[in-house]
Amino acid sequence: MGVHEKFIRSLLSRRIAWVCAAVIAAVWCRAALDADVDEPIPAVAADNTPEFVPTTQSRRPVDFAMSVDQDRLIVVNSASGTASVIDTMNETVLEEYKIGERLSSIEIDQTWETILITDEARNELIVADFDGTQLDVVERIALPASPVDVASDGQFVVAACKWSRRVVTFHMEPSDGQMRLKQLQEIPLPFEPGRVAMISVDRFIVADAFGGDLALIDFAAGKWRPIPGLKGHNINGILLSCWGDHFFVTHQFLNPLASTTHDDVLWGSLVENMVHTIPVSALNDLFDEDAMHITGDIDRLGEVGRGAGDPAGIARYTVPPGREALIIALSGVDEVLVETTGNDLRIPVGDCPTQVQVEVSFLPEQELVREAYVLNTLDDSISVIDLHSYDVKTTISLGPRPPLTPAERGESLFRDATLSLDGWLSCHSCHTDGHTNGLVADTTSDGSYQTPKAIPSLLGTRDANPWAWNGSFRELHQQVRQSVVSSMQGTALSAAQEQDIVAFLHTMRAPPPLEPPRPGADADQVTRGEQVFRRHGCAVCHVPPLTYTSDAVYDVGLSDEAGLTKFNPPTLRGVSHRHRFLHDLRADSLEAVFTEHDHMAEGLSEEELAEMLRFLMSL
Repeated sequence: MGVHEKFIRSLLSRRIAWVCAAVIAAVWCRAALDADVDEPIPAVAADNTPEFVPTTQSRRPVDFAMSVDQDRLIVVNSASGTASVIDTMNETVLEEYKIGERLSSIEIDQTWETILITDEARNELIVADFDGTQLDVVERIALPASPVDVASDGQFVVAACKWSRRVVTFHMEPSDGQMRLKQLQEIPLPFEPGRVAMISVDRFIVADAFGGDLALIDFAAGKWRPIPGLKGHNINGILLSCWGDHFFVTHQFLNPLASTTHDDVLWGSLVENMVHTIPVSALNDLFDEDAMHITGDIDRLGEVGRGAGDPAGIARYTVPPGREALIIALSGVDEVLVETTGNDLRIPVGDCPTQVQVEVSFLPEQELVREAYVLNTLDDSISVIDLHSYDVKTTISLGPRPPLTPAERGESLFRDATLSLDGWLSCHSCHTDGHTNGLVADTTSDGSYQTPKAIPSLLGTRDANPWAWNGSFRELHQQVRQSVVSSMQGTALSAAQEQDIVAFLHTMRAPPPLEPPRPGADADQVTRGEQVFRRHGCAVCHVPPLTYTSDAVYDVGLSDEAGLTKFNPPTLRGVSHRHRFLHDLRADSLEAVFTEHDHMAEGLSEEELAEMLRFLMSL
């Protein structure tokens, strides 16, 4: 069915629905006149079924997708494990389906009209059918740990699995009149994958969930390659242009030459928020041995006095005379940036907007843009923006919510860039989803400037006291206060706000190990590695079994630029998910900590080192 034919059918179906609704309304009005006035009239939807009444629960929507005919918007909710179906014409929730535990992404394949959903808790790819009214799960496919995104191009499917550092590829094949997925490859990556997007025929881009790495998967070549050149972190949006000749990447850039001073934050020099435009043609030489860094155009978001903290999802549409315009969710300042002819508009929306969808109607030689839908992750709602008046015409609630818990309030503060000077950065900007962006920052947490330190992961931080590299903060709320006032140059939090952020941090568990022990010889090696760890005194500073850290500072033979030689040992829980090590990231691998920087390596044989490294990777 062609696009124009789909549009015409959509119009006809909507007109039929309007007529049916009018007839039903007239019947009910007649019944009301004939009935006893004290008898309530039940609420009835246009299709003569009882109106949907959502339950009270926290949903936390994280992704959504438009149906092929654009009559429905399907939202996947992380906290409730549900999928909400929205009528885009009436702008109401039609139904909510409990289909998983912690849903993380959704893709509606435009060729097969099949729904693909990832469940991060159950490690599943859910395949579902949707006929416009009913969502039915067809298949559940097991995936490696922590699937967080999925994309398709009508022929291939790619699922990104974060904590296992894997992407899984599938081929879409017909079987008995239905689409079935045949697994092709499970590809290990050197980073934790996050966003994945189709970029051209048979080609997909996979982004680092925390840092700035990108990879290209080429099905025709049967290979994948890293994409060099992107300097940044927090890649939260990847989008192919209207004409397919370039793609956009939203991300942040932490300037290694800047410090957390008032001026560097004020001028947007510390953390830059940007959209990177990269030509698709630049990817063609990636499989050559001498591939150079990829360059492109960079648009910096925000201005002095009005930062644009934490850009996230991105959508595009065309405006006369055939110019491409972008809509970017600014998750840290609760706004979307809309490009219009000659200027940019910033429109306030809900709490933590993370994704954007545009509803477009096609007529011969014309594209009619109607509305943009903005997913507000932390207040369970969708803002609907009229793209002619550039106003929020309505806000769709996904359903009633219980009172916010302290941890939920803390998460909202953690993601709030307006806590910083002029809205340039949030806690999330450096501690992506509570982890780390893998970079160094020059803050005064250790009492000095020009001594940049590694940004630690906050996953599992509740048990890892004290805080800061010099162990100067005995209570977690003290570190929170210092981060907002000094590192972000913001206004001091109230005591209640500090405690709310601490409550949120207490919910963060350490990530699962990249290489958990396998039964047999591998488990035996892990056991021997633990014995080496204890025998060589590592357990004195990294005390097992809970945190593998300790409440003290130690001189380990290293120093920073100011001569500091005593450091608080970082927790080793989840150490397999770090890429560089030591206080200034001078070690580029865990092995290099011992072999190149002589950290507790005296008397350690090669066999013992291999066993201990295997043990550390299992934590």
